[in-house]
Amino acid sequence: WVNDPSGATTREMTGWPALYDITDDWLEADRTPAEHERLVRDEASLMAGCAEVVVCSPALARTKGAGRSVTLVQNAVDVAAYRVPRERPADLPDGPVALYVGTVHTDRIDLDLCVATAEAIRGRGRVVLVGPAPLAPGDATRLVGAGVALLGPRDRDDVPAYLQHADVLLVPHVVTPFTESLDPIKLYEYRAVGRPVVSTPVAGFRDAGDRRVTVAEGAAFADVVARALPAPSRFPEGSDDGVPTWADRVTQMREVLERVHHSRGHGAATR
Repeated sequence: WVNDPSGATTREMTGWPALYDITDDWLEADRTPAEHERLVRDEASLMAGCAEVVVCSPALARTKGAGRSVTLVQNAVDVAAYRVPRERPADLPDGPVALYVGTVHTDRIDLDLCVATAEAIRGRGRVVLVGPAPLAPGDATRLVGAGVALLGPRDRDDVPAYLQHADVLLVPHVVTPFTESLDPIKLYEYRAVGRPVVSTPVAGFRDAGDRRVTVAEGAAFADVVARALPAPSRFPEGSDDGVPTWADRVTQMREVLERVHHSRGHGAATR
């Protein structure tokens, strides 16, 4: 079961039947020329040699499925776990909170937008980013200087508490070919707690069709967040209807794994 393209070397050496599970299109990420060349080579090997290829987003299904068969298995969430009321995390700032959960990396996050939003709500609330933050020191300093709270990574079991006690949930993502390839798992996590969401026009949120999701960009993004904060915070009433659960995805993935099991280790026929 390969997710990191570097697993191509192991597949080549062993000849084992393999599943390539694509959750990010790293060929579209900003990397050095040498690293990009390695990614292209490894992915070509996996696409040709794996018995099955699974993709997590419709965009990936279009791009990666152009030359061979792929199976779309989108993300989901443990809805039941997100419905259990949690205590407010002790490290959340007092007062209204506009919160993002996810990796704080320039592949995804629009740092300028985070700074502008934090400055727009200064004195009325805080922008809080929860998740690993592999940023350059200068970028982290700039965020903190604008009033952004960088809380760092948290145990996955604690994530529902942060989401439940946010006043508004943020998706300040850049819109690039890389982010277009994603099926953001936070789409499902955010829907599971039933809080208002402000997102840039990225894949998933752009077409969510959810009354709690407002799509905005540029100066309008910070304005929408600022308007959402003065309302008294209420504990979420429950998740949105029809949020997919991981049980749904397990059934889909089991079928794929059974096909891999019965394969002879060769790649699927190209179209």
